[in-house]
Order: sequence, then C-alpha cells, then structure tokens
Amino acid sequence: MSSLRAVPNFDETLHRFFQDSEILPREVGSVGYIGENRESFKKFFDEFGEKILKPTLLKLPPDEQVSTIIRNAVQKQTTLKP
Repeated sequence: MSSLRAVPNFDETLHRFFQDSEILPREVGSVGYIGENRESFKKFFDEFGEKILKPTLLKLPPDEQVSTIIRNAVQKQTTLKP
C-alpha cells in the first residue's frame, strides 16, 4: 500500500480522533486543523498514539531488522553523495 489513505476507513478513523479531540477542519488551500482548546492536540496525540501507533509499533520487526531495511534503502539512493 503506497498511502495510508488507501487503508479502508482511514480517513473516517482519523476524522473521529480529530472530532473526539475537538479539532476541526478548516479550509486553508488544502486542509488545516485548528484545536478548539489548548488541550485538543494533546488529547488527539494521546488517543491516536495509544489506539493506533502503539499497536502498530508492537507489530514491527526487531530494531536490527528495521535498521537493515533503512540502511539498504539509503544505500540504493543514487542522489546521495558519500
């Protein structure tokens, strides 16, 4: 999958997290989000982190394997200069 937006219900789930955190979309050329109060983004990141990011991170391969994947991807870049 090349984009999280291709994940079924991703936009709806993200929108629900924003809505529950009192963060509303605003037209600003593309899309922008404005917190309705000082704690809106903190609440969003706490909930999104606990319910989405943590379970995802727990399913990642071991650190050494991730490092190898990143190292291999960087080494394949032709635009990087030593």
